[in-house]
Amino acid sequence: MVNGADGAAGHLWPGYGYEASVRGYNVVVFDGSGQQRMLFEWGIPFRPDWEHVITPVVDATLRLPGVDPERLALFGVSQGGYWVPHALAFEHRFAAAVIDDGVVDVSEAWHAMLSPKLRPSPCSVVEKEIGRGQRSGNPACAGRSERVL
Repeated sequence: MVNGADGAAGHLWPGYGYEASVRGYNVVVFDGSGQQRMLFEWGIPFRPDWEHVITPVVDATLRLPGVDPERLALFGVSQGGYWVPHALAFEHRFAAAVIDDGVVDVSEAWHAMLSPKLRPSPCSVVEKEIGRGQRSGNPACAGRSERVL
């Protein structure tokens, strides 16, 4: 089980790990590169080639007693749910995977937490997207000035 960028690995245990363990599963919870302890205590940032993160975890897990190599499953939530599908394209020892990517557009979640005065308006446009001096054509901006970001 692997969590996201802002969730500690230990947070997976009460809601998911424990429930899997009482149903007879062996559970390994870990932080990958760029996540919690790996980032904050070891200074190891995210890396795009997550197969190089997952493969050593699989190798270590298979050395544990009672692990059936034919029944490995991987659960990734939030940012972990983003990285896991990439890793699965390269690491083929999993029989199953559960992906919960959580947030598709992180900027939406961040903007939702801002006060209305700080949120970009629909008429705020990025100059490089429309070209200097051009209008976006957004109907919500009809008769309003567009602010260039």
